[in-house]
Amino acid sequence: MTDPLEALEAYPFGRTGEVTHLVLSPRPGDHRLVEALELAPGLGPVGEYAAKQFWKGRRVPGREVSAVNAEFLALMGIAPEVPGDNLIVRGIRLDRLSPGTLLRVGGVRLRRSATPHRPCVRFRSRAGELAFALAALGWRGALFEVLDGGVVRVGDPVEVLG
Repeated sequence: MTDPLEALEAYPFGRTGEVTHLVLSPRPGDHRLVEALELAPGLGPVGEYAAKQFWKGRRVPGREVSAVNAEFLALMGIAPEVPGDNLIVRGIRLDRLSPGTLLRVGGVRLRRSATPHRPCVRFRSRAGELAFALAALGWRGALFEVLDGGVVRVGDPVEVLG
C-alpha cells in the first residue's frame, strides 16, 4: 500500500480546480451536503451557526469559510460532510496558499486567512488518528474571508488569483 503522505505529496496540484462538495452546518455537529451556499462578507455561509467562528468565547478572525482538499478526504476514506468544512475543493493544495492569496470560487472572491486551519479533537474523533496526524501537517485545509458575496455551487471552478 502507498504511504498516504507520499501519495498526497505526489498529487499534481495546480492553480485551478473545482468545488466537489459544499457543506452547511446549521447547528453544531449537523453537517449537510448542499448544492449551493450563499457566502456573505463578514459572515461566511448564510445559515451557518454563528458559534462556528468562535473558539473559547472569542471570534476567530479570518474563519468565515473553511475549506479542505477533496484529495485528502478521498485518500483517507472520509465522507465530505464528516469534517464540517464548507468547501471541498479538488485540484489546488489549499494549505500551501500564503495568507492574503485570493481565490475565485465561481463568482465569489475569497482571501486566504492568516489563521491556521488546525485539526481539533472533534476532527480526530470523526476522521481517525491517521487523518488527524496528516491534518496536523497541513492537510486540514485553509480558512478564508469572503470579499465578495454571492452563491457558490458544486462544480464551480476554483482559481488562484494571486
